[in-house]
Amino acid sequence: MDYSWREFYDKDGNWIRAAERYSFDDDLYHENFPDGIHLYGNAQANHQWFYKDGEFWHKVTGPVVGITVPGYGQMFFDAGQFIFVDGELEFIHGKNHNYILGETDAICDYFRNQ
Repeated sequence: MDYSWREFYDKDGNWIRAAERYSFDDDLYHENFPDGIHLYGNAQANHQWFYKDGEFWHKVTGPVVGITVPGYGQMFFDAGQFIFVDGELEFIHGKNHNYILGETDAICDYFRNQ
């Protein structure tokens, strides 16, 4: 995983915001790790923390997970934007996986047939 953290201050030394970025490879595996069947993907997550109108905001953006299943395409894919205000989830936008849409069945089917 690659990781970075930055903080921003005004000219008087007052904190304005913080930003962090993760970049990593996903590895979903079946049995006998590390010798089992592996499905790979890559992802990144960008986090920002700041105050806006007296409220503390935390914004998460990016493709935060994405596993590619040969013959099926990308599964367990989350991308878009999540916004938390004062610790409460306020807004979600983008493509986010839903386990009931058959992604789990497709992945299990792939593992069964390997």
